[in-house]
Amino acid sequence: MSRGQTPIAPKPRSWFTDPKALMSVAGVVVLMAISIYFGRDYQRNQHFEGIIDAYQACLEIENDTSIDPVDRQLILDRLAYRGTRFMERYPDDPRIDQILGMIMDTQNLIAEDAFDSIMQEFLAQQQREHEQFFDELRATARSRIFSIESLYPTGPSYNETYSFAIIWHNRSDKTIEEIAFYVQGFNGDQPVPTVTGEATVRGQVTTPRPPQYRTESQWRNTWRQPVTRVVLHGVVIQYQDGTRVVLPEEVLAAVWESS
Repeated sequence: MSRGQTPIAPKPRSWFTDPKALMSVAGVVVLMAISIYFGRDYQRNQHFEGIIDAYQACLEIENDTSIDPVDRQLILDRLAYRGTRFMERYPDDPRIDQILGMIMDTQNLIAEDAFDSIMQEFLAQQQREHEQFFDELRATARSRIFSIESLYPTGPSYNETYSFAIIWHNRSDKTIEEIAFYVQGFNGDQPVPTVTGEATVRGQVTTPRPPQYRTESQWRNTWRQPVTRVVLHGVVIQYQDGTRVVLPEEVLAAVWESS
């Protein structure tokens, strides 16, 4: 440098051009990639170990008759759930065949008697719900919101058809908007089809009936063959306030005024 010239400061190096900086960044990227790779692999192995544990739990219950059948099924379901999730997440894993084999092996671990116990409990629960449902309906029928005085066939008419009539009472404090009676005609013990070939007929009243009102309803030309008796199978009552009462045959004994 000649005398009198101002020295020129060196340009700062960018990390793009600094070999040491580039090496440091590359090292960080490699370490991150290794961490991600081995971290995912660690999660996969942990998931697989959970499947092994679930499989071992299934084997332990194979001959244990003290386990509740429902709990037994839950243990089997746990293995199937974990195995399915693993196969969905890692479809290329070479251990999938092993997992499928474990799941298939445990499908026969639930003994036939255990299956029967599950079914028996299910049917018993259904029966309890069924009985509770009809107990509630019987209570409704016994509350005398509605009653039937008589049900009888009529005929033959001038055109040789047979009809039926019902005398009934709205004993509630609400107006009945609509009511339907489901009946079947018999000649002795022999069912008689309706004029349209149906087994049962719906007799419907669509004129509102106020509270405490007695009505005699008749439906003409229902059967072409003689009918000696009429059986009531159900009643559906629709009130003006939007509520509905359904009375099936099983509870109708309580609505007859002679009961």
